[in-house]
Amino acid sequence: MELVVEQKRRSVFRVAGLRVLGAWLFAQLATTLTTLFEAPVSVWRASFRRAVAPPPAGKNRLLDACRRAMPRGHSCG
Repeated sequence: MELVVEQKRRSVFRVAGLRVLGAWLFAQLATTLTTLFEAPVSVWRASFRRAVAPPPAGKNRLLDACRRAMPRGHSCG
């Protein structure tokens, strides 16, 4: 029971609900636009995966490696 209380305190349920609602809305929009522009199904799938999935960890690892390699005062972007 403590786990549920902690999740409520951190708004986990609200964020999860908003994420599901946003994914549904995006799916409706993407379906309408891909049908309108007669785009292949792969375009819809790729855009939906990108919208729903968390950001790739590879980019963060690459930036971390770049920051370690660069001398102080320089930026990796």
